Amino acid sequence: MVDIETIKPTHVFNVDDFTSAFNLKWFEANKTESIGVDVVGVLTLANACKDHSLPMHIKTKRVTRVELNKRLRHKEQQKKAAEAKKLEDLSKEIDSIPEIMEEIKQEDEEKQKNMLR
Repeated sequence: MVDIETIKPTHVFNVDDFTSAFNLKWFEANKTESIGVDVVGVLTLANACKDHSLPMHIKTKRVTRVELNKRLRHKEQQKKAAEAKKLEDLSKEIDSIPEIMEEIKQEDEEKQKNMLR
């Protein structure tokens, strides 16, 4: 614990924030290493803080499989909504084709009239 003795901090913050799906999958696949980081590492830090009379603040934000599934469903819903919006816009454009054709026809007729004059 040379670093604590050298730096002499007034507080220690342990931030455990594995929020990405990649990290969660890695930790599930590597349980031994996870325990080393999550348990042994924190206990080692806590003992060092105790030995040096330092207050230790712990922040943990774990994302569970349920939360990841919820996020995935939300993304899928957003994607479906965007696709539905595109389809609706395309449908409106298709519905307006007869009007556009009529406008083009009228413009062509006007050009013909002007050419005859």
